[in-house]
Amino acid sequence: CGRDTIQFITTHKYGCNATDTVEYVRDLSARYGKPVWLTEFSCQWAPVPKQIAYQQELLPMLDALPSSVMERYAWFAAHPGADAGRADALLMPPPSAELTRLGQNYLGRT
Repeated sequence: CGRDTIQFITTHKYGCNATDTVEYVRDLSARYGKPVWLTEFSCQWAPVPKQIAYQQELLPMLDALPSSVMERYAWFAAHPGADAGRADALLMPPPSAELTRLGQNYLGRT
């Protein structure tokens, strides 16, 4: 397939530096001339307060990017059964239907 058939670039980015994440997205979009779908990102190994601070800094930055650069994004953390160290990064742990503090923050409820 050629570049004309590709509509967007999907990627993952893990870390706790909002500026690095935004620069990564901008660079990827500029390199390929396509919008980015950041299908997985988080600061999953950090304590919850640091993850919340990361979200509070990063989410407005992602929202401010034009859709020609950032089209979609989604927080991601593995199910705690897969890796117990990531349980604090979940937005809503199973089997609960309640949002975690991180989930509430992600949805703008804190």
